[in-house]
Amino acid sequence: MWFVLFKFTAHHISSQLFNHMLHRDRKLNKQLPQQFMATDHGSTAIKVLEICTVAPPPGSTVPATLPLTFFDILWFRFPPVERLFFYKSPVPFHVIVSNLKKSLSLVLQHYLPLAGAIVWPENSPKPAVETAAGDGIVLTVAESDDDFDHLVGDGLREEAKLQPLVAELAAEEERAAVVAVQVTWFGNGRFSIGITSHHAILDGRSSTSFMKSWAGLCKNLVGGGDIFFPAAETMPFYDRSVVTDNVGLEAIYLECWLAHEGPNNRSLKFWDVKTPPDLFRGTFKLSPQDIQKLKQHVLKHRNPVQPPPHISTYTVAMGYTWVCASAVADEEISIGVTMDARGRVYPPLPATYFGNCVVGRSTALERGKLLGENGVIAAVETISEMIKSLKEEGPLKGAENWVLLMTQTVVNNDYKLISTAGSPRFEVYSVDFGWGKPEKVEVVSINRTGAVCISESRNGGGVELGWTAKRDVMENFAKLFAEGLQQL
Repeated sequence: MWFVLFKFTAHHISSQLFNHMLHRDRKLNKQLPQQFMATDHGSTAIKVLEICTVAPPPGSTVPATLPLTFFDILWFRFPPVERLFFYKSPVPFHVIVSNLKKSLSLVLQHYLPLAGAIVWPENSPKPAVETAAGDGIVLTVAESDDDFDHLVGDGLREEAKLQPLVAELAAEEERAAVVAVQVTWFGNGRFSIGITSHHAILDGRSSTSFMKSWAGLCKNLVGGGDIFFPAAETMPFYDRSVVTDNVGLEAIYLECWLAHEGPNNRSLKFWDVKTPPDLFRGTFKLSPQDIQKLKQHVLKHRNPVQPPPHISTYTVAMGYTWVCASAVADEEISIGVTMDARGRVYPPLPATYFGNCVVGRSTALERGKLLGENGVIAAVETISEMIKSLKEEGPLKGAENWVLLMTQTVVNNDYKLISTAGSPRFEVYSVDFGWGKPEKVEVVSINRTGAVCISESRNGGGVELGWTAKRDVMENFAKLFAEGLQQL
């Protein structure tokens, strides 16, 4: 039975959820296309209907303790990743919530670490995930009076309207939750599912695999079928012995974190990275025809003396975005690329390896080159070289400095960097809980990191790109993005 706690503003709902979870853990104006004209849709308020803990069924056999590898420890204090899935369904909301709860409990027996928490006791050399009896994922059920169609649109939307739709992940000095979920009802068959996850436990591939497994179980329940579990070959692989650390990155990262605001700082709190005020979000699409035109443009105008670049959907999409973002910025913007390294490390890891296995590269390019006649070609060639270096130099080249680089970029904001969140290969629009594919998928947490979210297009073919910035910057970006494609 639901009960209404109170009606909170966006600020107060975050505090309420945070306190609840901590208590439980202790107990345990340009000429723009019309859709990019920003408008004020008023303030956001949501009503909390229920806060509960969804636990795995008794007898779950997945290891109750999961050590972290250097791939995980790298993201130890990084802000949580927040992703939103928006859906439409004629099914009553209480039925939707009931099916989501049942299927979440069932899937947790295969993803038991998500029900636990990260701890780093004084007598332990490194942090780990521990799951005890009674642990589970905190699920918030809420109601919003906001405009669903506006939120799932592609035009400029107030970033402050998305943040209340994802739960805050509890983290205190000695204990940090792994995952929190929020389901929000907008009325008239519209709702969202928000998942907030600790980056030290889940990278994009692991998070998406979990969501697909959860959705598959739920879809079967919705259809009235017997309880089924995904095939064994799709189940998460937890064995940490397959991760090779030849240069001692684990020790380097642990030393960095202990000394960060230390000494012997074992705090499990996240970096307090504030979301800049008055941000707007836009979705920018590249159709298959747009991507083909970009590829042909690079092939036609590139320097024939240079080795051919790695021309892919990813490189042309991010190269074009980098050029447009540089054109509206008042400073030089570097580019960072992140890649799934499961098949790049030696020995390679299984595709279903659970945890983090992400590597990256970053570089700068003179702003004049990016904004010149051949700016897109220069951008694509630069990104191509970074990707090639992962193979030629090895994916872990320079990895001993990654914690320092992350601190300089995210916390100190020493230089402006555009990085990527997500991947078209994740196929997030296939996450169907039984009520059809999502109307929209957003990565909310890019509002703190400045990353560009990239995914496949909902309608098949092409890609979607999400970015946040001040209103005037976003309007200029939208104008340049559209005009550049027309000129091609």
